[in-house]
Amino acid sequence: MKKLLTVFLSCALAIILLTLTACGATATDTTYAGNYEEVDAQTLYVSTRNVKNEINEVPTLESKAGINVNFNFTHKTETSDYTSIDKASVYGKIVFAIEEIDGVEQRKIFANLTYVASNETTIDGEKTNITTTQKLYSDGENFYSHLTQVANGIEKPTKYELKYKISYDTFLEALNEITAEMDDNQTSQVPTAENEFITFVNNLKTNAGYRFAMENGENELKIKVDLADKDKFVEYNEDNGLCEEGFSLSVNKMEMFYVFDKEGNLIATKLANSTKQSSPYGNISISIDMDTRAYTGAVSLPSSFEGFTDVSLFD
Repeated sequence: MKKLLTVFLSCALAIILLTLTACGATATDTTYAGNYEEVDAQTLYVSTRNVKNEINEVPTLESKAGINVNFNFTHKTETSDYTSIDKASVYGKIVFAIEEIDGVEQRKIFANLTYVASNETTIDGEKTNITTTQKLYSDGENFYSHLTQVANGIEKPTKYELKYKISYDTFLEALNEITAEMDDNQTSQVPTAENEFITFVNNLKTNAGYRFAMENGENELKIKVDLADKDKFVEYNEDNGLCEEGFSLSVNKMEMFYVFDKEGNLIATKLANSTKQSSPYGNISISIDMDTRAYTGAVSLPSSFEGFTDVSLFD
């Protein structure tokens, strides 16, 4: 299994690529608040050898497992006569459980997740907007999908709605599609050998302006990655061809947080990123805000699933 630092350093690089190739929690939330102290690469390596790199989603008979997620993404392109704003968000809870029924262990899923995607385009003052919303539910026995799409600004505004009871396989397929919005899916190129790892981290600190900080408390280990030098970060990416030709880059925010319990389990992770590329032809702005936390509590569901057509037998 990959070590945590391998994952979140590759995540840092993935963020750079996601941010530039297109060229949650509040600030006071105590989950990520702490007395962070900057650390060197050696300390970072030693401190993360025994932590887990993913929030647990594998239940047992004794304990549930799951996540509470809040993800938002915005991409805005502007020129003198054209504006396009694409947004995507995923939020909600999903909990996995194992229950023994008549001597047989059965896997249960409880979920209430919402995915919203929208595009707003303005050309010469004429605006169109299309918004798609999909809600996924599971009550531990059955699976449901509620899909709506609304289009405005065209000759004839349209809206359609589909409410289905679906199969387990269709539920998982839809779940994978909407969570793919949050998955950078980048192949890690961060070295795991100690000497190579330290060299890699020092390069990010020295040449790309990154800063690594920790709070190592009695019950939690917290790690924060942000930028100590935004100018170095900009120069690093422009020198490596990661910014669109003819564009200049500015960074408003780029930070990541990782929180582990005393057993080394990842219990919360947050990403906040906001950048802008500017040129004489127009601007490209991107913002990402993602907050994912371990969650094993109750999942609220609609009081009734009346009106959902049962197509689960025909999927």
